[in-house]
Amino acid sequence: MPINPTDLQHPGAAHVDSYWAATAGPEVEGAAPVDSDREVDVAIIGGGYTGLSAAYHLGREHGISAHVLEANRIGWGCSGRNGGFCSIGIGKDDFGDWVRRFGLDPAKQIFEQGREAVRSVQRILVAEKLEVDRSPEGGLELAHRPNRIGEMAVRQRNLKELFGLDCRLLSKSELDQGYLVSREAHGALIHDEGFALHAMKYSRGLARAAQRHGAALHGASPVLEWRRDGKRHLLQTPGGSVRARQVVIAGNGYTGDRLHPATNGRLLPVLSNIIVTRELSQAERESVNWRSYLKIWDSRRLLFYYRLLPQNRVLFGARGGIDDTPGTTGTRRHGWSGGSPKCSPRWPRWRQNISGAAGSASRATRTPISAASRTVPSTTPWPIWAPVWRWRHIAGACLRGGLQEDPMAR
Repeated sequence: MPINPTDLQHPGAAHVDSYWAATAGPEVEGAAPVDSDREVDVAIIGGGYTGLSAAYHLGREHGISAHVLEANRIGWGCSGRNGGFCSIGIGKDDFGDWVRRFGLDPAKQIFEQGREAVRSVQRILVAEKLEVDRSPEGGLELAHRPNRIGEMAVRQRNLKELFGLDCRLLSKSELDQGYLVSREAHGALIHDEGFALHAMKYSRGLARAAQRHGAALHGASPVLEWRRDGKRHLLQTPGGSVRARQVVIAGNGYTGDRLHPATNGRLLPVLSNIIVTRELSQAERESVNWRSYLKIWDSRRLLFYYRLLPQNRVLFGARGGIDDTPGTTGTRRHGWSGGSPKCSPRWPRWRQNISGAAGSASRATRTPISAASRTVPSTTPWPIWAPVWRWRHIAGACLRGGLQEDPMAR
């Protein structure tokens, strides 16, 4: 049975009703659908972070005007629906897992790639003067159970001694007094690197930056068929064919497994969910002593993540299985925003408000991300395929896009 979460028969779908879409400002202009046959040097399939980053770097570093083919609207998929975290880390494996699996020196190289991923986003923000509601630098990694504190102490030492990353271990009393109070916060590592941002403001800002450097963006232009035409690739869209010298597959959970043999049978979309509450009152913030705008994640294997947004709303995210139906969506939204086992144990003083109209989630969003059998990302040489399914989303996606520009420019 083929997997394709994108409706290819109705391209150009509007953005889902999300907090990001409601607060991102105007859509990207100049992203008209493909309306005729054309010949291009580089075609990029996917108008999210990876595709836009590839187009941006190709234009800025090599003067190549790449054509980005997006099935719906720019930033329509996970690049416009994620939690906005920009973090060091590659893949599902932890830093210690890399050392055990690959050895210390390769693990250090992987770590530095993750670090470079965060820096690549920082450079784009500065160079293009993008306004993305950036959070303060750093983040809190919470011990969601008391028995995780010992593990965090070991992790702190290894990050410092092996990877040169400064982290500070906070006791529960320090966490309660200086950051926030939660029944599922028994201590924390405070990281000095990484940040969070407005997910869709960044995707739209990156798109406009790519356009300034010569990229051509095409919304409502899904690739319906892909075949070879001599040494070229022929990509058929609803409005015309695109004949390209090189192709980048820059998709994620919305990529069809029949797009190309390289994707056939290798994609498993799994759901990621976020909710955003209404604006909290000062009394509600003080009831849990929430003083920090740092991004926060916990020590679960399938972690929960959350943060306080600039408007004093709470964003909360977690994974959500593979069953995406109206019934399951409604059930999960009601559970998360209505005194759920996920939210209310953290902040029990909010339970009545969360379950009532005052504290209900103003926006709840779901999006597929693609799981892979490999726990580290990889890029195949032909066609240039930039899967970011095992990266920390924003930073890794943009780095993967940037890494494509060298082989594309040859």
